[in-house]
Amino acid sequence: MHILSKIFVVFAAVLSILLAGLTMAFAVNADRIKADYANEQVRRQSAVDSAASEQSAYSAERGRLNQQISDLATAVAAKDADIRELQTSNAREIAGRREAMAQRDEISNKTKVLEETARTQSKLIDGYRTEVTALRDNEIQFRRRELELEDRINDLESRREVLEQTLRSLQEQLTEVKNSLAAAQGGVGASSSSDSATTFVDTGPLITARIESIQKDPSSGAIYAKINAGSNDRIRDNMQMYIGRGTEFIGHIIITQTDLNHAIGRVDLLGRKVEVMNGDTVISRLR
Repeated sequence: MHILSKIFVVFAAVLSILLAGLTMAFAVNADRIKADYANEQVRRQSAVDSAASEQSAYSAERGRLNQQISDLATAVAAKDADIRELQTSNAREIAGRREAMAQRDEISNKTKVLEETARTQSKLIDGYRTEVTALRDNEIQFRRRELELEDRINDLESRREVLEQTLRSLQEQLTEVKNSLAAAQGGVGASSSSDSATTFVDTGPLITARIESIQKDPSSGAIYAKINAGSNDRIRDNMQMYIGRGTEFIGHIIITQTDLNHAIGRVDLLGRKVEVMNGDTVISRLR
């Protein structure tokens, strides 16, 4: 027999022995293995049930955790919004603080300027006070001198009025003498012919007056006017004066009655269709 065949036979014998041993061991442990398998199946089912309940608990816990995470995310978003709002408010506060500081600096500068202005104004007021005091003293002295001059002027004015009254009286006397001489030269018959023979025109300085009121005599129809000048202005009875309005000639007025400051005269319109009015000018002679 070949050597390899012998070796194979030996191996086969050995394996047979081993197989017989294993068969005996399997026969001995088969019941225990089945019992272990059954127990393992029970444990497996229990583990599956436990895993299912744990899976359910896990799902519930995961849902709860997811809800908590969602709530926390919402809270975080709200906090982020609060943070942004606080940041915005903080930025506004910072800007307001800067603006307030700028205003404070501006007010401080204005206060310094006002203080300097107040000091300058105080100096100016002191200067003005001194100047006003000096001006008041000078004014008092000037008023004293003015009062003295007014007293002297009033004295001179009184003397002038007395002299004017004397002059007017002399002029009236002179005019009466001239009229008497003219009447004596003209004869007695000529003086009794009409009112126009006794009227005269003043040849002295120009007298100017204005008509204050007008009245018509209902019996004779004559128009009488009152003027704002009298004997103090050298106006006398029978004096013929001229009435005008601007550059327009209206007529004559013959003085019939005089007092110190007013005179009344008869208006002669010379047949012209004009009307005498208050405020018309009256002059003693034509220029």
